Amino acid sequence: MALDLHEQVPTYSPASVSAFLREAIRCLPTEKDDQGNSERDVASLVRDARITELMQPFRALAAQYAPAPVGRGPLLSLIGHPQDSGTVEATTLRALSGLESSTKMTPSDWGTYLFRELQTARATSPSPAKRAKKK
Repeated sequence: MALDLHEQVPTYSPASVSAFLREAIRCLPTEKDDQGNSERDVASLVRDARITELMQPFRALAAQYAPAPVGRGPLLSLIGHPQDSGTVEATTLRALSGLESSTKMTPSDWGTYLFRELQTARATSPSPAKRAKKK
């Protein structure tokens, strides 16, 4: 949903767009764990984003927006450039994104986080016309 909304709204959109996405995701039925909780740790969310077939279009766009991870940067770098299997070690995740692997997010938290990273990446990356001029 984050990718779909990102493709439909302008780069500079009001905060209500993120709120809309959050509420839309929140209204979806979710699988809950044994404690009745739908939160997941960031490490498993990143792993799934790196290997799940459904996330391939997201990974392709993330790779265009963000370079391969070298130092601290957005999660888009880790998702868009999965050099190895989908697993990212806890220390690597913290070093490259600043997030603890055990940080818990609900599906709506995760979706809005990814949407905001996409919007930020689009706003800060050179336009295709500017990239063509550099070549």
